[in-house]
Amino acid sequence: MNLKNSMGSSRTRQALVSALALAMASGLAFAAEPPATTPPASTPPAPAPAAPGVDTGRPVDPSRVKELTRDTLRTDLPGKAEPAKPAGAPFQPPPGTIAAPAPGQPLPQGKGIITFSETVHDFGKVYDTTPRKWSAKFKNTGTEKLVISQVRPGCGCTAASLAKYDYEPGEEGTIELTWNPTGMGEVTKPVTITSNDMNEPNKVINIKATMVPLVKLDPMFLQGGTIQAGNERPMRLVVQSRDKDFTIKSVEFENNQTMAWKEVPDESKTVDETYPGRKAVEFMVPKDAPVGSFMRSANIIVLAKLDGATEPTESRYNIRAFANIVGDLMATPAYITVAGAKPQTAFESTVTVTSRSGKPFEIKSAEVIDVAPPSVGGLTAKAEALPENKGWKITLSGNPGSYVGAFRGSVRLATSLDAEGPTIVPFSGMSMQTLPTAPTATTPAVANPAPAPAPASPAGTPAPKN
Repeated sequence: MNLKNSMGSSRTRQALVSALALAMASGLAFAAEPPATTPPASTPPAPAPAAPGVDTGRPVDPSRVKELTRDTLRTDLPGKAEPAKPAGAPFQPPPGTIAAPAPGQPLPQGKGIITFSETVHDFGKVYDTTPRKWSAKFKNTGTEKLVISQVRPGCGCTAASLAKYDYEPGEEGTIELTWNPTGMGEVTKPVTITSNDMNEPNKVINIKATMVPLVKLDPMFLQGGTIQAGNERPMRLVVQSRDKDFTIKSVEFENNQTMAWKEVPDESKTVDETYPGRKAVEFMVPKDAPVGSFMRSANIIVLAKLDGATEPTESRYNIRAFANIVGDLMATPAYITVAGAKPQTAFESTVTVTSRSGKPFEIKSAEVIDVAPPSVGGLTAKAEALPENKGWKITLSGNPGSYVGAFRGSVRLATSLDAEGPTIVPFSGMSMQTLPTAPTATTPAVANPAPAPAPASPAGTPAPKN
């Protein structure tokens, strides 16, 4: 027993000496250690951990030794005191971290940094006849490789090209930009460069210019309005140019859909002095245009001289013409509305079809077509002549069945006006399920309710006598 006690005392003294040496080397104050806690009486006290590297008479887990060493040296744990700093000493960030910059200072350049020699390129006054080019030069001013992942112009009028996407520190590059001028007045066209630049991962450079169109079209679109089938209608366009002697070379229609056009005298009373050249062009909606929407797209080819030029420049300008061609027959209202439809419930909705010209006509058949969704079945249409040749009544009837939701379709009418073709009357509706009304809760009446008890008398006060 004495031998064992002697060996234990020797080992204990050796552990204390080693722990004291380690604490002195690390500069920690033992007084800053958190107070020890007393375990519950029912639990045997846990043995105190030995200092790293001390022989405790049992094997030591190397990973545990490393963990203990790391935790012992940390000062941000509860109960650990931060070592005192000399007054006025500058802040030193922990190893492997990047300190936040002082206010107003740029972020540290620890990665690729894209720096452009010019971030806004102003072409000044430009015409819309010639593409403009800009070589946007940049340099990797960072300390690591710059990787460009995307160059994205802000609109389809600008095209970009780049020889490569990786640039070493100090290496220079160029983004070639081609811009087709469009618009009027001051315009700005952005280009976004996406890279691993940690300061500006989406760098934006801009093309600027003051647009001075060589030619203007008035109006920008031709609107013919509603035209009854079998009639023609002119639509007039005024072409203006800064060159008072410009000429209209030709008009080219798209999709093989043409319409008659010709130059006519300009009857405009207001003249823009900036555009002294003026010519009027008349487009004609043809008589044989079919019932429905009418649309034509045309390119007007113009020859005009730029300011100070001796030879004219050819340019193209697009114009679109719209009209609505209607037949002699019209529906009032223009479409059938099915209001208040319910599942498993029959419905009827009507419109009246009349002649714009007042001519008598006959509806030979009425057919429901293009029903959506197709699950809404059983819809039928019938036509009935109104007295005194006042038109025809069209009745749409049906039952949505179990369907709940919106539905639509059309009624096609075959008439005696063969030249117009069938008349189409659209319809739409909503089948809605009626929710049951919850019963209102009522409180049953109580016969001869008992009187309310008298309020209790305050303490020390005698109750009133009846």
